[in-house]
Amino acid sequence: MSVFLLFVLVLSPIGSFASQNGQASELDDVVLSNLGPSDRTVVQGDSITLSFDMTNNEATDLTFDITSTTPSDGSGHTLAAPQFADVLVATGLTVPVTFTLNTGQNQAPGTYSAVITATDTPGDTVTGTLNYDVIVEEEDPSMIVEGLNANGDLVLSGEEDTQQSNIPTSEFTVRNDGNVDLIDLRLSLNGNLNDDEIEIEVLVGEDEERLYDDGSNEVSLGNLNAGASSTVTVKTMIPNGIKEDLYSGLMTVYAFNYETETTQTFDLIVKVEPEVCTDGRVADGQFVSGPNSGNGLRISIDNPDDGDSFEIGEEFDVEASVSNEGAEDLDVTIEAILYNLDQNDEINTWESESVEINEDESEDFTITISFPNDDDMDADDTYVLYVKTLEDGNEDDYCNYDSVEIELDRNKDDVVVDEFALTPSVVSQGSVLQMSVNVHNIGTDKQEDVYVQVINAELGLDLSSNKFDLKEYDKSGNDALRTFTFEVPSDAVVKDYLIEAVVYFDQADESSSMFSTLTVQQASEGVVAEEPVEEVTEGTVVEGTTTTPTTYNPTGSFVQSVGSSSTFWIVGDIILAVLVIVLLVLIFRRK
Repeated sequence: MSVFLLFVLVLSPIGSFASQNGQASELDDVVLSNLGPSDRTVVQGDSITLSFDMTNNEATDLTFDITSTTPSDGSGHTLAAPQFADVLVATGLTVPVTFTLNTGQNQAPGTYSAVITATDTPGDTVTGTLNYDVIVEEEDPSMIVEGLNANGDLVLSGEEDTQQSNIPTSEFTVRNDGNVDLIDLRLSLNGNLNDDEIEIEVLVGEDEERLYDDGSNEVSLGNLNAGASSTVTVKTMIPNGIKEDLYSGLMTVYAFNYETETTQTFDLIVKVEPEVCTDGRVADGQFVSGPNSGNGLRISIDNPDDGDSFEIGEEFDVEASVSNEGAEDLDVTIEAILYNLDQNDEINTWESESVEINEDESEDFTITISFPNDDDMDADDTYVLYVKTLEDGNEDDYCNYDSVEIELDRNKDDVVVDEFALTPSVVSQGSVLQMSVNVHNIGTDKQEDVYVQVINAELGLDLSSNKFDLKEYDKSGNDALRTFTFEVPSDAVVKDYLIEAVVYFDQADESSSMFSTLTVQQASEGVVAEEPVEEVTEGTVVEGTTTTPTTYNPTGSFVQSVGSSSTFWIVGDIILAVLVIVLLVLIFRRK
């Protein structure tokens, strides 16, 4: 008996040790063991795969239903519980089981624990459990600002002398995209807005606070839990008499408990705008704060983009989409307004046809515009393209607009033909044609050895001017007029001809041209063209440029030739001589 008792005492610790380490014992029906991996640490937003062994110590094969409690850190933060399929384990065998845990992008850091239970089906008499845990690592806190424009700016736009009924407003959103709570968000402003008496106010919830631009009074935006966001409304009061321009300051937002990791900065831009809509932005007669707000017409400019640049005379499409968010169908037009902020001057306006837009529907509009050829157009000035939408004939009730800043490019070398006239534009075979070509230097460099050519191969027309110089675009002497005379061939085919006027510049490496249409008609019967006589006429010049001789060959009847300047003077001289002789004869007779 003593030997038996000694044997039992020796084996008891060994049996206990095996059970504690997940090894099967005679008392276990199913054993869950060997949890892995040993390092069960996961980074926020990632997933981790775990595994364990399940051993069936029963005398029969069993199918097990496996479940898990919800992993929790004990502070209310949880992970999604893993899901398992039923597992068949033959008697005396061990089967590996794997499962995956997913963490969210804003998962709070900590240790998450849960229990796995395996129960045989359908008997529910054999059960095994396994405790497990994973550690979610704390990442660096992170915060982003959303709702800014494409340039990362917060823009407030309105006319001077803001009234309580039409206060310009805009919004941005602060989002905690980290995995730790952010405490005491703060917003500040630095710039020169207040020197211009532009007031800035911040609305958080129902609280409204004045924000000065010296950074002295940080506005508190409250706390922001992991994954949460907060919308901030900014308002401005624009004083009377302020210049139409862009005014800016730098906004800074950060969390007090993680200032270095969360600080975000962006520009606050206040656009003081001209009177685009007669009564400002309105929807059903009520003020709206921006191009995409209000229960009326909303508009967005799809093309051009902010900052796009164009040359003088270059045509480009203005594309805008307009939606009707009102409660009735509206006849809608859009207007494109090109504005020089530095000069406080409306340059030009283009208008579309009226289109009916049903409620809750939208339409796309396109207008083709260009920078006009004007010496006052300075590439250093600030140009804004306003595109406004309104109810046709009822701007007081429905009007809204959007705007983009565009740039004017002036090339160093750029001369254009800005006028090409044919006199007359309808001629008979054998008639004389006068052509005048006006050229304009719109570039920033002086142009030397410029010359003009008029050509049409079918008519045998190929005349060129002498070379001359043009001053740069913003100085007197930047344009010139050249005239040419040409006799249309008497056998020219009766039809329309395209006459091209070409100006060559930049040492004749570049050119630009313009076309005019000449209509040639059948010559009148009985009119016989004379043999061509080569003569020279002087081109007409303006702005102090040199004269330009051009060659032409006049033909036709005497009456036709009288129309030319040289023939006219010859006939005049003959008549004058005859008159002098007659006068002398009369004098001598009296004597």
